[in-house]
Amino acid sequence: MKAGFIVAGKDDAYLLRHELILEPGDQLTFEPYEKHWFQAGPRGAVLYSFSTTVSDGLDGFTDQQIQRITVVKDEGE
Repeated sequence: MKAGFIVAGKDDAYLLRHELILEPGDQLTFEPYEKHWFQAGPRGAVLYSFSTTVSDGLDGFTDQQIQRITVVKDEGE
């Protein structure tokens, strides 16, 4: 990869290695259930996601450490 990198210890979660570098104003469309991942550059990134049917809570992740459903904790926890 030219600009991206695989996080140490996460080789099994990052299944795809085809890199597309998006510039400001670029957009990309994925088919439903198409595996993909994003990585920001040194200045960060702003992403907007639009869907005809919102099903974020049902998204499947190859990284088992990701918890998609929000958990609210008290300050003392």
